[in-house]
Amino acid sequence: MKELGHYSVLSELPYDYRSAFRAAKDSGYAGKLFVAGATYGVFGEIMNGFAIAEARAGAAIYRSVPPLFNAADINRNNAIELVLISDFFEGDSLRGDLADLGWRPWRNFRNNSFGSTIFGLIRPEPKK
Repeated sequence: MKELGHYSVLSELPYDYRSAFRAAKDSGYAGKLFVAGATYGVFGEIMNGFAIAEARAGAAIYRSVPPLFNAADINRNNAIELVLISDFFEGDSLRGDLADLGWRPWRNFRNNSFGSTIFGLIRPEPKK
């Protein structure tokens, strides 16, 4: 039962960005990742302890990807080694298209309370 004056609105599903950014940083992907979803540029990286140089490298990545990007745009940018897909409106399609280009599943970050998931994909190893 609602109490007078106590209201809550869930405008969108909460995603576990904290765990995703921490894992990315711990795995050496800081400054080499792109988040496909509603973001504020490198704000997430800054809020999760990325160094200034890592945040600047991330900002350069965000500036280089066109606003209406696709998997080919991401794949062409060799600075991107990890893609985190959260609430991107065509996330399932993007995951499939990146997989077709050789990107591999990395880790998923699920918020069990709300059922939201961030999917991580890593760039394929360069052919030798």
